[in-house]
Amino acid sequence: GPLYQEALRLEERAERPRAAIKIVQKGLKETPRYGPLWFGAFRASEELDCNFWIDQVSSQLSCVPRVEMEPGKSELPKTMDNEIRSITRDLVKDSGSYTAVL
Repeated sequence: GPLYQEALRLEERAERPRAAIKIVQKGLKETPRYGPLWFGAFRASEELDCNFWIDQVSSQLSCVPRVEMEPGKSELPKTMDNEIRSITRDLVKDSGSYTAVL
């Protein structure tokens, strides 16, 4: 249990949620009732889910026409992408769906 939890925390700090989930799966096979691993699974899954939706929104924003602020500089899509990434996860989630951002 605790060994897997430490490996999980290492992967979380390295921002590798897929690797974290693999570690959790191995750890829960050995100690299925170890609570900290379950919470780690929730965190890693949430991270993957949020990353997926951020990528989806960003890809949709790439279709937005660019507005030239100065000759040779386009600021709008870059600014919008930064703003979307700054939205907290609580605001992105709307009762289990992600329609609030779209």
